[in-house]
Amino acid sequence: MSHDHEDHQTAVHQANTTGQGPNSRPHDDVLERQPDDRSGRRRHDDGDREAPPSGSVICLRPWRDVESLDLGDNTTDEIENILDECAVAILWINHGILASDYVARVELPAISRAWSRNGLRIVPVFDGMTPEEASTRMRDFGLEVQDSNGHVVDNEQSDEATARDIAARCARATINRAHAFGTPPSVRLVTYDDTADLRDDAVVNLDWRHHTADDTLTTVAEQRLRSALHTTSRAVKEAYGASDITLAVKAHLPLATALGHAFAEPTGCTLQMLRDEQTWHTTRRPAEVPPLTHLRSPRGPVDADAAALEISISRDVEVGVDAYAQNRRYRHRAKLLPATGPDRDAVDGPVTANAWARQIGDSITDLCDARYVEHVDVFLATPVELAVMTGWWANAAGNVNLMNWTGKTGPYARMWTLP
Repeated sequence: MSHDHEDHQTAVHQANTTGQGPNSRPHDDVLERQPDDRSGRRRHDDGDREAPPSGSVICLRPWRDVESLDLGDNTTDEIENILDECAVAILWINHGILASDYVARVELPAISRAWSRNGLRIVPVFDGMTPEEASTRMRDFGLEVQDSNGHVVDNEQSDEATARDIAARCARATINRAHAFGTPPSVRLVTYDDTADLRDDAVVNLDWRHHTADDTLTTVAEQRLRSALHTTSRAVKEAYGASDITLAVKAHLPLATALGHAFAEPTGCTLQMLRDEQTWHTTRRPAEVPPLTHLRSPRGPVDADAAALEISISRDVEVGVDAYAQNRRYRHRAKLLPATGPDRDAVDGPVTANAWARQIGDSITDLCDARYVEHVDVFLATPVELAVMTGWWANAAGNVNLMNWTGKTGPYARMWTLP
């Protein structure tokens, strides 16, 4: 990192709507990739400038100085290059930042150039200054900021709550903008592998990899990701209504199920995913296909208040569930598997997947509705698309723990809870 960056305060700060937060580090920056239309023109905010044509893609992706700048980088050039490329900047405004020589000499002029040249959209965060006072000060740097799309920091709020509010505002603005430009709704979720489709094209890009490196989630991480999923899915539904949403998913099965549940069948949304050149689509009228075999174990202790459901489609989960159940008491335990037994190729296509997802969803609901059952542990071994579809169908389920196989040898551990 260059010398002139080591002691400066940065003006462009964080709010992460991709699920890599929210967090309380005040120096994380957000980059929104600017889409080009086929002529290479970029979109702009001003009314007399050309907006992108229908079908242009708007995608929110983060850029963080703490992760994207390497030791020895020319920090000033890198910041200016990033600002020149991005379409939205979260601008943190307080007295300390405005007193920084580096901010005044480098960052704010770079933001001003990007604003005037590329139509950079600025989301101001007013910290210890009124919007009127901050707007006046910003004009000295050639910038116009307004409180209509900004956030006023409440000193009574925690840093976590402040970051969450800013992130939610950015998510809603980005999704509403995508809808206004005719961009079809799409959501991308990656939790272990960044090879999913739509990396640069999804309206919402949920990159949760750094939270799931150990195949588990801390309590804080789960709360943050739950907030991110709720905020973005709600914004998509508010902007697009009951619509067909394209998903691209490379994720742990519990989190893939949670994504499907965020757009569950009662919302009116349907989901589509591409796999093996086929579109895997949720439909409310599943076709008649050979059902999964439903096996039930003898009823457990009468004072047990939990149930377990094993979904052994891609592989048999019974041994792992037996190990997990050694120190737990299940009143009911059931298993669903293909008639020919678990196999990586057991799901022969999207029609079967949708029908089996409906059967799994109904089984989860039945266990949740069983007398004296307080929660259901679900152990999934399915293609990721089927996990998403299961979440979509499990719309009336109660307290459901989605279990994840940790590492290569286990054991199972709870990763997510529905709803």
